[in-house]
Amino acid sequence: PVQPGNSGGPLMSIDGKVIGVNVAMANDVENIAFALPANEVKLAVDSIVENGRVSKPYVGVLYVMVTPEVVEAFDLTSSYGAYVFSGESSVSAVIEGSPADKAGLLMGDLILSIDGRELRDSEDLPAIMSKKRVGDVLSFVVLRGIEEIQLNVVLEEIPE
Repeated sequence: PVQPGNSGGPLMSIDGKVIGVNVAMANDVENIAFALPANEVKLAVDSIVENGRVSKPYVGVLYVMVTPEVVEAFDLTSSYGAYVFSGESSVSAVIEGSPADKAGLLMGDLILSIDGRELRDSEDLPAIMSKKRVGDVLSFVVLRGIEEIQLNVVLEEIPE
């Protein structure tokens, strides 16, 4: 258990491995503690050592996860993926000059998988991105019309 005042300390597994960092406690509700996973903390620490700050990567695309309603509305041929779409005619779903734009991703593309992981749930893409660093290359499998293509996206730092 996390004792009061121990926020910021390591969260250890039973065999002594650091699996997280305790970041907060809520004493007024059954002594609940919150921790960040160790692998996410390591990415942030490595970024600070290398760049002097936390550097976060981005793809630069707006999307909606495929649902039965999205399949019907856009006449899609796949029941899963991330459909590149902005929802507003005046807003491009692919940010100009972004890693997605440079890789050739287009509005209306359907991202089926990234690095071999199919996008079936709204948490899939954020989960993949949480483990990546600026400069990493992601392999996208994209459905464009009826053709599957592969695009390599080089992650860049989120612009300020």
